[in-house]
Amino acid sequence: MGVPGRREGLVHVNEISQERVSNAFDIVKRNQEVYVKVVLIVNNKIKLSMKDVNQKTGKLIEKKVVQQEAVEEFTKPVQVGKNNFGAITGINLRTEEEEKKKGKKKRDNSPEMWERDRLKYWSKIGITDNKVNVEDSLSDEEEYNVELAEQEPLFLKGQTTKAGIILSPIRIIKNPEGSMNREALNAVQYAKDRREVKEQQQRAVMDTMNREQAQNTQITQLVINYLINFKAIRKRLG
Repeated sequence: MGVPGRREGLVHVNEISQERVSNAFDIVKRNQEVYVKVVLIVNNKIKLSMKDVNQKTGKLIEKKVVQQEAVEEFTKPVQVGKNNFGAITGINLRTEEEEKKKGKKKRDNSPEMWERDRLKYWSKIGITDNKVNVEDSLSDEEEYNVELAEQEPLFLKGQTTKAGIILSPIRIIKNPEGSMNREALNAVQYAKDRREVKEQQQRAVMDTMNREQAQNTQITQLVINYLINFKAIRKRLG
């Protein structure tokens, strides 16, 4: 497919090389002359391909060669896949014998084996040879004599008992400072005063109720006595 005149087209990153390309600048540079093949023309838009053309000779690459490279590219992940997992399917490609060898290798690297190797190592060099003699490592002790000075130091002159001052024992007075502490103390005192006022009101109400009840009882008793006397007088007059 030919294109007359001087035209421009686009080469997709997948059409640059037979190999997988993530960045076009890894293969080509700006203003670099390359051979391309016209793949498709749609509405004056031209799609080009570099991978179908030999960039050294400018000749088209035969399909058989392309197919062979595609097969090699397809089998490449199987050969170089990390941890023997297929890059395409993710299937474990190890054989049963390789799995057994791998499991055995893991068992050899267990903490128990490492500890046993350490014990063998220390048993060979001899732990007893590395014991430290504590008595030999201690330095010679030196004795010091301490004497108490009878004279007052200049910065304490006239402030100690030697000057005749009788010092009283230290007293610890709880006097918290700060607005938060003052507010806390005031809140406690306010709650206490409020509780006392409430108790006084309750006592006053109880006293009033008791007095009213006593008065009602007294009035009731007077009415009963009056009725009894009234019946007795009426019976006499009968």
